[in-house]
Amino acid sequence: MSDTTDRAEISDAKQPKRQDDRQQRILDVTLRLLEERALGEITMTMIADEAGISRAWLYKLFPDLGSLYAELFSRIQPVFFHTVDSPPPLGSGLLKYMIDRCDTYLDLPVGSAILASYALNGGEHTSSSLIGLRDRFLETLERVWVEPIVSLGNEPDFARASVLTFMNVVLGLVVAVGQARISRESAHTCLVTSITGIVGDLHGLD
Repeated sequence: MSDTTDRAEISDAKQPKRQDDRQQRILDVTLRLLEERALGEITMTMIADEAGISRAWLYKLFPDLGSLYAELFSRIQPVFFHTVDSPPPLGSGLLKYMIDRCDTYLDLPVGSAILASYALNGGEHTSSSLIGLRDRFLETLERVWVEPIVSLGNEPDFARASVLTFMNVVLGLVVAVGQARISRESAHTCLVTSITGIVGDLHGLD
């Protein structure tokens, strides 16, 4: 094998790693920008500039903001699933269980919470892939939290709306903690008060 062929093979072998490095840099930059700027201010050009790559490379890896957000959400989603992946206790212990599980969210990066809220509530750049990830998360919430609440004698639509409401409350508290607007201890107190108030009209959660 010639030296030229050797060099070509070595160069080819490095391509996937370079692409992975670029992709990770893009995702890291996007997560940071989500913490620093409003969603509507973030553009593909801004991400490319901050990541130190060409726009051509960025568009090669991610055709649009929606696909970029979807990839980022798929990376952070296991953290969210981890908090809702085990069956909760039925009866009066369910409220405490929900509070304890949601409390683990308070240590998430701000950008993760902003993106999760964006995915749950929809947005301008909600791509089909991001919608798919959101639907999977909602299905998990339905199975693990909504169905047990319904089994206690609550209306499905009311139970579903209550779960989504306090999920958004939790994500808002994550952002407040991450931006040092409140302490984690204060956020936990707000978490308990908010969730207790939101689900106060549900049966069997005292």
